[in-house]
Amino acid sequence: MTATYRLLITGSRSWRDRVAVAGEIGEAAGIALARGLELVVVHGDAPEGADAIAEEICRQQGIHTDRHPALWQVHGWRRAGIMRNTEMVAAGADMAAAFALPCAKPECAELPAHPTHGTSHCAETAARAGVAVTRIGPGWQQEARAA
Repeated sequence: MTATYRLLITGSRSWRDRVAVAGEIGEAAGIALARGLELVVVHGDAPEGADAIAEEICRQQGIHTDRHPALWQVHGWRRAGIMRNTEMVAAGADMAAAFALPCAKPECAELPAHPTHGTSHCAETAARAGVAVTRIGPGWQQEARAA
């Protein structure tokens, strides 16, 4: 078994910045190479957004992925995402990159600005587990201004 360096990618489903995702994967690939390890990118297997971008980049570059799709039909809308995020973190990561846009849910319109909920939850779960998390995107910037 090859020793690995694991990058956890989490992000908003409407994330479109391919350059930012590629940059984080490139940084992790450099660290893995310097340490003589194989890079594995862990993500939630969403069909669009940061997960899909990461999967495409990894496929193009021959980087292995560890996909953790949410089981929406089994666990329900709210619970499935939380369970998936917890599972991804428990699977192990050396670093995490969280790509967040501002939350656009109508029910959150009156609340202070904050990042998308799933991305925020996954980043917080990873940080609590001792994983270094890089927070990227305007969702995090708005959160900092609101604090």
